[in-house]
Amino acid sequence: MQQDQSLIESLYQRQVPRYTSYPTALEFRNKDLSLKLHDALRKTQSPLSLYVHIPFCRSLCYYCGCNKTITQNTDKADHYLQAIATEVAQTTSGLIEPSASHLHLGGGSPSFLSLTQHRQLLSILQTHIQWLTDCQMSIELDPRNCDQEYILGLAQLGYKRLSFGVQDTSSEVQTTINRVQCSEHIARLIRTAYEAGFININVDLIVGLPNQSLSSVAQTIQEVLSWNVERITVFNYAHLPHRFAAQRKFREGQLPTSEIRQSMSKYINQHLNSKGYVNIGMDHYAKPKDPLVKAMQKGELQRNFQGYTADNNSNILGFGVSSISTIEDVVAQNPVKLKDYYAALPTQTLHNRGLILSQDDRVRRQIISELMCNYQCDLQGICDKFAVDMALYFADELATLVNYHHQGLLEFEHGKIRVKQVHRSLIRVIASIFDAYYIPQKGFSKVI
Repeated sequence: MQQDQSLIESLYQRQVPRYTSYPTALEFRNKDLSLKLHDALRKTQSPLSLYVHIPFCRSLCYYCGCNKTITQNTDKADHYLQAIATEVAQTTSGLIEPSASHLHLGGGSPSFLSLTQHRQLLSILQTHIQWLTDCQMSIELDPRNCDQEYILGLAQLGYKRLSFGVQDTSSEVQTTINRVQCSEHIARLIRTAYEAGFININVDLIVGLPNQSLSSVAQTIQEVLSWNVERITVFNYAHLPHRFAAQRKFREGQLPTSEIRQSMSKYINQHLNSKGYVNIGMDHYAKPKDPLVKAMQKGELQRNFQGYTADNNSNILGFGVSSISTIEDVVAQNPVKLKDYYAALPTQTLHNRGLILSQDDRVRRQIISELMCNYQCDLQGICDKFAVDMALYFADELATLVNYHHQGLLEFEHGKIRVKQVHRSLIRVIASIFDAYYIPQKGFSKVI
């Protein structure tokens, strides 16, 4: 089998979505979907996975592309929680005993909130939504804003899962990205969390940061492994200075080359695998007994706006600025800017962007989800499920699949797709074959 190396190299440089959703958020249209979302909530029978976006950060990390507001004024969180209370009351009005099976706090920095403010937030949610007995509560934390007392307080509130943003432990890299933090401090927080009853801890890392090297990545991996956490997530840095002004502080010469980034990713993968961590999707690693691994083995792994999940619940209700709700076929997003979020509350038009999934969206969403979660997909089986003729419906896509099959990137036989191990880092590119909206160079991050 003769491979076209120039084609394969071009695929590694392609800019493609991360597919935490399909269609991606870039396809959302300005349209108030509040009534549609409320109708979908009334009809759904399953418990909800709740997401609350806390946008505040005390300082700016130069690499970050998240929706955030930089401030030292904690009073702003009080005003924000009042708005959340209004939103929760509006969204759940008229619903009959809505229940929650999961809660996740993201940001920004949820650790911006004081413990008192965390108690207030839970009170707001539990006033309107019934908490299931085994409701799983998870939170993202900036270790620079936490101490051991804070961790103990979160445990007392019921949080059992947490994620620390670490990115890199090299002092040079941390200074460059304006996120200086102490590894010993993080290690103490992790020990405290386990002692307090947390059952699952994740550490976020990033590959491709400015001034990052293979040696700094090796140092980071060694330190993280000593913490013995259940999960390690390794994201590829997305350098999009035209979208995120702070990234313009980095010079192109500071960024690792594509070849070095590939070497970093290869080192991380081999080293984590040698220590018993299992690959989950394209950027997660977990211990063998972790729920993500078990879900993957059962074919139940899912992917949503928070990444890979074993929640087995596709109905996500989001609260707060920029949060996205997915209830049945309705996908709705709140205003992205904080001032617009506050302005929409009195008019009850918070869910002002999004879409209603079409039949075509649902077909393609399942294909892309299975590829992103399992590196394989029963394309014929999905076509049978939705009563579409695979050969006619996906004629163009099949031609590309056959080409990639001949190039040795994947196997495509009897209507089934399986991405080869050596080319799994191209999974986003392969998933994009089925993206009806995808336009190359639309501002997505590169594969490597």
